[in-house]
Amino acid sequence: MCAAWPPAIGNSGSPASWAASTRSSSAPRRPRRRPSPHRFVKEVLRMWSPPLILVRRARASFDLGTTRLEKAQNYLVSPHMIHRDHRYWQQPDTFDPDRFLPGVPHGPTDRSCYVPFGWAPKKCIGNDIGTTQLMGLCYLICTRYRLSVPNSDTLPMACRFAPVPQRFNGRLALAWN
Repeated sequence: MCAAWPPAIGNSGSPASWAASTRSSSAPRRPRRRPSPHRFVKEVLRMWSPPLILVRRARASFDLGTTRLEKAQNYLVSPHMIHRDHRYWQQPDTFDPDRFLPGVPHGPTDRSCYVPFGWAPKKCIGNDIGTTQLMGLCYLICTRYRLSVPNSDTLPMACRFAPVPQRFNGRLALAWN
């Protein structure tokens, strides 16, 4: 995605501006908006978050539309389907990290519809560290390496246990400048 979406590395599209936006200053301050790398990682997780389907057990009996679930009955939920649902996301099949800027009209209509790490009470406890590690990986790829992916716009994804790119022939090389 770093190769396919250059603004992921900063507002000007350069690794240097991305690195500058992630450095901490000597005096802590609250950012006015989410850094671009964080929005980028959130959008990647929205579009291609594993697992595709989760099995849950009803903790109480309840009606869901015309369906009744009884206590202890198993049911399936899909973060992938919620992240692609037009009721919650405008243009859900479009990669747009700016949808996570505060107050944008094309952002999520409900915060509870962004669930790449599942739902409480069984939400992944590693969600924050996982997101931080992905931002660090993006930083390394964008500042210390050069990533090239020919035909990244037409790279098909297969849905298995998790979304997997097909026929991926990218190249990752150390940056020497």
